[in-house]
Amino acid sequence: MLKLGTAHKIISPSDIDKILLSGMPRRGPLQGKLDDTEVNVNVLYDGNTYVVTCVLDLVFVYKEMHDEIVAGIQDQLPDAHLILSCIHDHSGTATPRDGDDESHRAAAKTAARLVIQQSIAAILEAADQLSEVEVGSTRAYLSESLGSCRRAKFDNGACVTAWGAGPIIPPGRKWTGYGGQNANWIDILAFRKRGETKACAVMTSYGSHIHFYEVPMLTGEGGGYARAKMRDVLPQTAISYFTAYAGDEALLFNHPMPEGDEKALIQWQRDSSEMFATSFAECVQQALGQIAFADLESIAVEDYYWEDERETGGRKACYLLQSVKLANTALCAMPGEMFLEWDDVLRDRCQADHVFVIGYNISWLGYVATPLGFEEGSYECMRGPADKIGYGDNPRRVKSGTDTGDELISKVKEQLSTLFS
Repeated sequence: MLKLGTAHKIISPSDIDKILLSGMPRRGPLQGKLDDTEVNVNVLYDGNTYVVTCVLDLVFVYKEMHDEIVAGIQDQLPDAHLILSCIHDHSGTATPRDGDDESHRAAAKTAARLVIQQSIAAILEAADQLSEVEVGSTRAYLSESLGSCRRAKFDNGACVTAWGAGPIIPPGRKWTGYGGQNANWIDILAFRKRGETKACAVMTSYGSHIHFYEVPMLTGEGGGYARAKMRDVLPQTAISYFTAYAGDEALLFNHPMPEGDEKALIQWQRDSSEMFATSFAECVQQALGQIAFADLESIAVEDYYWEDERETGGRKACYLLQSVKLANTALCAMPGEMFLEWDDVLRDRCQADHVFVIGYNISWLGYVATPLGFEEGSYECMRGPADKIGYGDNPRRVKSGTDTGDELISKVKEQLSTLFS
C-alpha cells in the first residue's frame, strides 16, 4: 500500500540587504520582503522504494544541491529517488551584493546553506509522517488562459518576445497573434488517506513563468501566491506547486505593468499575483471533486543520467530524466525551460492516462525550443542552435539546439514505454 508524508519549510534568507536577486540581478539589492519563500516536500514509499519530490522557490537548482541533499537523507532514506526542482522564482537568492565584501559573501553562503538544511529537514520530517494513501490525477482546464505564449508572430512568420508591454512591430509588418499555444490547463496529482473523502495532499503542474516581478523584493511570486490561495480553499491539505513547461510562456503578457513609482509597482505585483492565484485555486478546487482515487501497491521508477566531464561556467554539464509510474499516472521530471508545444509530443500515443510534468530539475539545458521555433526566432532561440544535448564546446555556452527537444522527449517516452508496457 502506498504511503505518503509531506512537509514544508521556510527558506527566506536573512541579511537580505547584502544579497542580490539571482533571477534579476540588474534590479539591485533586495529592499525588503513581500512574502516568504519555501521548500515543499512529498515522500512516497511503497515498502521498497522511496520517491521524494522536493520543489524550491528558487530560479534554478543545481547538481551540487542535489548531491548534498541526497547525502543528508541517505541514512534514513537509503537509495531514495530524489526529484529536485524549482518554480523558477526570480527572487531566489543568493548572490552577494558586493563580491569584495566578506559580510556580503557570508550572507550569500548562509542563504545557500539554509536552502540545503531546510530541504533535508523537510524531507526527514515528511518521512517520519508516512500514512497510507490512495492516489488520483486529472487535467483541469482554466476558464480563461492565465499564462500566454510570449512569442508574438508577424505576418512574415517571424516571432519576437512580447514580454508584458506588447511587441514592437517593424514598419510594414502586422502582428498576427501568438507564436505558440497558451497555458490553459493544470495537471493535478492528489492523495487522500484511506477512509477519508478529501485530499490530504495536492500537487499541481502548470506551464508558465510564474513571476509578476519588477521590484527588488523577496517573494514567492505568482507560484507562491497560488500555493497560499490553495491552502486557503483547501485547509489541512499539503500543497506543492510545480512549474512544467515554461520556455515560451509568461504571466506578464496578460498583465502589463503600470507606469508609476515603486509603490505602484508593488501594488501591481500583489494585485496581479492575487488575480492569478484566485483563478488557479478555484480551478484546482473544482477539479478535485472529479478525481477517482485508487489504491497503489508499488511504485516503478526509470532514471536516466548523463554527465559531461568537461566543465562550463564552473559547473559540470548534466542531463537528468526521471519517470515514475503511479497507478495510471506518469510523473516525469525534465530539465530546462521547455516550449509548451512539447506537451503534445510527449502525450502522443502515451500509455499513461495522465502525465504530470515537473520542470527545472538539476539539468541545465536552458530554453528548449521546437525545431520550428528556431526558424521563427525570438529571444528564447537566440543562443542556438547547437548540434546535440548538452553544452558542447561552443564559447557562447549554447545549452540546447534544434535536436535537443526531440532527443529529450524520445528518451522520456522510452522510459514511459518501459514503465507502462
